[in-house]
Amino acid sequence: MKSVLNQLFINININPNSANNAISKILLKSYLTKVIPSIKELAKLSNVAESTISKFSISLGYKGYRELIFKIKLEISDRETKQNLDSSNKNYLDFEADIVGAIKEFRSFENKIINSKISIKKSKKIYIFSSYQFQFESLFFAELLRRNGKECVYYTQMLDQINQIAKVDENDFVIFIVGGQDTKTLEMILNDFLYSNYLVLSTHSKVNEFSNKEKIICIDSKDLKHLYEYRSFILKYLFLQLCN
Repeated sequence: MKSVLNQLFINININPNSANNAISKILLKSYLTKVIPSIKELAKLSNVAESTISKFSISLGYKGYRELIFKIKLEISDRETKQNLDSSNKNYLDFEADIVGAIKEFRSFENKIINSKISIKKSKKIYIFSSYQFQFESLFFAELLRRNGKECVYYTQMLDQINQIAKVDENDFVIFIVGGQDTKTLEMILNDFLYSNYLVLSTHSKVNEFSNKEKIICIDSKDLKHLYEYRSFILKYLFLQLCN
C-alpha cells in the first residue's frame, strides 16, 4: 500500500476545489504538527460531513478514518526515527560502526575459516568441545551443522569431554570453544590431541595457552568489549561462515 503522505500530495494536486483536497491539506499538516484531528474536528476544519471523511479514507484503501489515523501515526513515527538515526543518534551509529569493524577484522582469519569449512564438509563426524560458558552457542552450532546434513555432537561437561575425546579419529573434525574459568580440561585435551583436524575458537585471554597458532581464531575484537554478549555474537557469526 502506498504511503498516506504520497496519497495526500496526489489528492491536493488532482482537484483544488474538491472535498478530498480540503481534507488532504489538513491531514498533511499533521506530519508537521504531530497532531491528528478527530473525525469531528476534521469535518469542521474541512467543512465536509463526517461520512465524506469516511468515504475519503476508504478511497485510500482503508476501512475507515480510524485505520487511516493509525497509518498516519506510524508514518510520523517512522520519519522521526529515521531523522534521529540520520542526524543525532551518535551512540547507535558508533555501535553500528564497531560491529561492522569487528566483522571486518575477521577477514584476517579468512584462510583458517575456508580451510576449516572444507574439512567440515569432508569429515565423517563433527565434535564440539566447549567451555560451559558457551553451551548455548555450541547447541546453536550443532543444530546448524545438522541442518547441513552433518553428524554432530557437542559436550560442555568436563567428564563428557574426557570420555568422548578418545572416540575422535582422523576422519572427524573437532571444534574447541575456549573461554571463561572452566577451560583447564579443554587446554589439557587440546595439548594432548593427536590429530590436526581441529579448529580452536578462543577468547583473547586464552589464545596464548596453545602452541599451534594456525588452528586458532580469537573471538574477541578490539572494537568490542570482551564480554559474553559480544563473544556470543562473534561466535554465531563465525558459525554461519563455517556452515555457509
